[in-house]
Amino acid sequence: MAILTLFSVAGAPGTTTTALALALAWPRDVLLVDADPTASAPILAGYLRGFTPHDKSLVDLAIAQRHGELADTLPAVTLPIPDSHVNLLPGIQTPGQASAVEGLWPDLLPILAGLDAGGTDVIIDAGRLGASHAPTAAIRAADLSLLVTRSTLPAIIAARAWLPTIETIVADQTGFGLAIVGVGHPHTAGEITGVLKTPILATLAMDPVTAEVFSLGLDPTRHFNPKHFNNSALVRSVRAAAGSLQQTAKARRDHLNAAIEETDPR
Repeated sequence: MAILTLFSVAGAPGTTTTALALALAWPRDVLLVDADPTASAPILAGYLRGFTPHDKSLVDLAIAQRHGELADTLPAVTLPIPDSHVNLLPGIQTPGQASAVEGLWPDLLPILAGLDAGGTDVIIDAGRLGASHAPTAAIRAADLSLLVTRSTLPAIIAARAWLPTIETIVADQTGFGLAIVGVGHPHTAGEITGVLKTPILATLAMDPVTAEVFSLGLDPTRHFNPKHFNNSALVRSVRAAAGSLQQTAKARRDHLNAAIEETDPR
């Protein structure tokens, strides 16, 4: 697999928390890209608790793109997330920079896809689809793109309203599905798929206390019994989702590569 893109369409379903938790549980090395055009810097300000300066970002890559130095600059603007196999590519510092990086994606995405050969997958947090300068190219080019939503009726209705728009963005519907936070709170997986007619590719437990480790940077060794944290509903569901998504994406990539080889006249 190479690229997994997560996005939302309404409310605050926990897209960034989901993206970060999946990255930390991912079976391979990961580059986590903050592509949210709202400039909220949720990982730097949340999980990393503001201790890491926001002095590198997608803007540096947009500048490098103009000079033909995009691939060489990418490693210099990523930063390691401590005690993990995850590197972070920080997002923009101000909303006004969103338009400046919108044209970055056509050149950046092939470079990100190429990281697969070196054993690194990419998880992109694309933020809310309706935001100005949303990175729709990152949704279109992903091996898997996930609409993160909750199981409440307002969330389901909002997702249904956006599905026609999403279908115009996602070129291959076999690579698109739902990531549901809180299945059964209140609606079941069957009820959700019955309304949305879209496969559920991942389910995350509704576990607000544990989620604050990822969203606010709470130290699990201080605020939780470590054994309890590692066996919490959220962490267990994230582990299962990460393994399943990685295998699904790999199988889809292998299938597409095989189809290309069959049609290659050489």
